[in-house]
Amino acid sequence: MEPNKYKVRSEEAQEIIHNPPKGLLVWGGLGIGGLIFGLFILLNTLKVHETANIPITILPFPSDTSFMILSLNTAISKNIKAGQPARLSLNMESKQTINGDVAGVTFTEFNVPLILFRKRHNLVDVKVGMIGTLEIAIQKQSLFDMLFKSIFTLS
Repeated sequence: MEPNKYKVRSEEAQEIIHNPPKGLLVWGGLGIGGLIFGLFILLNTLKVHETANIPITILPFPSDTSFMILSLNTAISKNIKAGQPARLSLNMESKQTINGDVAGVTFTEFNVPLILFRKRHNLVDVKVGMIGTLEIAIQKQSLFDMLFKSIFTLS
């Protein structure tokens, strides 16, 4: 068996291998750079919603309003502000959900967080003491930002 079976002996082939065409280098570099730039643009335009799932208990509230007061069993994120969209899922036999938004955040004298939840509809019969989960859309973040933060943050 020959040790140099695939060795190219042609002078033209050797010349192309040792001196590649300038156009190939220029357009190849521009093409790869353009693909990387396009990937950055795509990752920066796609947004991901970060959500917080918080266990809650429904407190007494006036029945004629479209607002509900929710007591939280845990500390809340500082990113939760009025106007953020939210979905309340009640733990019942049939899983009931109520769409709405956060109308405000306040604290009791014992530093228990309370969320004022504005309902968009009154189709679900809600009673005091019901428990459930509040899902709040905290912020929109691009995929590029998420990748950048995950790569360059020290753990």
